[in-house]
Amino acid sequence: MRGESKGIRLAELVERFGGQLEGDADIEVMAIAPLDRAGASDISFLSNSKLRTLAAQSHAAALVLSPADAPEVAATYEGARIVSPNPYAWYARAAQYFVSQREAPPAPGVHPTALVHATAQVDPTAHIGAYVTVEAGAVVKAGVVIGPGCYVGREAVLGEGTQLFPNVTFHARCIMGARGIVHSGAVIGGDGFGFAVDGGAYIKIPQTGRVVMGDDVDIGCNTTVDRGALDDTVIEDGVKLDNQ
Repeated sequence: MRGESKGIRLAELVERFGGQLEGDADIEVMAIAPLDRAGASDISFLSNSKLRTLAAQSHAAALVLSPADAPEVAATYEGARIVSPNPYAWYARAAQYFVSQREAPPAPGVHPTALVHATAQVDPTAHIGAYVTVEAGAVVKAGVVIGPGCYVGREAVLGEGTQLFPNVTFHARCIMGARGIVHSGAVIGGDGFGFAVDGGAYIKIPQTGRVVMGDDVDIGCNTTVDRGALDDTVIEDGVKLDNQ
């Protein structure tokens, strides 16, 4: 952990994330906080016009708000303002920045309790956590973070910058593109529910497809993405699946 965020000037935030600054560019903020709890070292945002009154009364050092909301809020709000056409997206990007300042990424390397097959290809910048299993022929690319207790099957591929949170199962031959996130408890590439019926008996159909995911995919906690019987299950770039 890096501890608390260092302060950042409003001018630098605008340079990074855009918007029109109204007020003191040299004000420093430490974090993002809700309108009703923000203080003198916080920045907050207004993405719902119904909360204009609350925003106008906020003690935040600065507010991010839309052009439509800015005039009414500015009449009584005393802090600086960053006017953005999409305050919620601005907040999302800024929140990523503040989190990155507080939390250092795991150090590269393989934990001594991890089991990594000799034929697996693990980039030296990747992090393999405690009690992880990486099977034969798997490919773990640059900057990948695999949390404790994960399983990565044979010939699976994890793209650059992908993160598996603890206790993810990523089955054989499945592929994830760059910057993917798979949250705890998810199972990627388990069998689909495939059976043929013959005289009252159920005959299992082998599921021989893969799961192939593009870049910037986010899979929520305990979500299952099954492989196909013959064809691949394909998840395109940028898809987000919520927790199950």
